Amino acid sequence: MQTKDQNFLNQVIEDVKIHKLANCGELAILAKGAFLANDYKNLQLTNLHTKWHREGFVDTYEDMDHCFLLINSNEDADYDDLTTFDQKTIVADPWLGFVDYIRPAINRFNNILKEDKSPTKTGKLVFG
Repeated sequence: MQTKDQNFLNQVIEDVKIHKLANCGELAILAKGAFLANDYKNLQLTNLHTKWHREGFVDTYEDMDHCFLLINSNEDADYDDLTTFDQKTIVADPWLGFVDYIRPAINRFNNILKEDKSPTKTGKLVFG
């Protein structure tokens, strides 16, 4: 009997076959399936966000509409503070075409944000 995750993965595969396209979310799910098939256990799909803090206001988050996979992240990692991730945490981003350790991956994401001149793409990079 298939698990809920296996059913979901199979549905994503079928959707990609039918529509012949995949965005970052579908690609991250397919990557998760490939890692699971190779006995990787600690896998989390996550998104990029930016965070603004203004004194006296509630922190504001903006979804960057980009999904990727975290591999072997530590349980006590704080998604609001990317420095808390173990250095051996791996980011697999099939949409951007890379697999790298967390620090170089964060640098890549930050460089992409710097290239985007949109005023809404400012603030501190966080995961969500």
